[in-house]
Amino acid sequence: MSHFTFGIEEEFLIVDKEGRPISFPEGKHSEKEFSVNYELYDCTLELSSRVLNNLNEIEPYIKNSRNWAKRFALEKGGICFIGGSHPTLRWDDLSTRDEPYMNYS
Repeated sequence: MSHFTFGIEEEFLIVDKEGRPISFPEGKHSEKEFSVNYELYDCTLELSSRVLNNLNEIEPYIKNSRNWAKRFALEKGGICFIGGSHPTLRWDDLSTRDEPYMNYS
């Protein structure tokens, strides 16, 4: 069997204690084990792993990245929602980031 590599990407919705989204400005974050990317909606962020080489690297990565996201959310006065979608939010009601690559006109 040939060697394979892979990566992990998770999106985090930052919400207040009542489940309402918290918008936050982009910032610079330098993390050794993952990169922090800002998503279309200004209440979400994405963490992407470095290249992983074996399955034993998954658990430590998940623990580290999710703990970082939890601290990030707490600093913003909220909590993290990790999932495919929020069960009650209307995505068309959320504000988006003003990024040039998102200008479709």
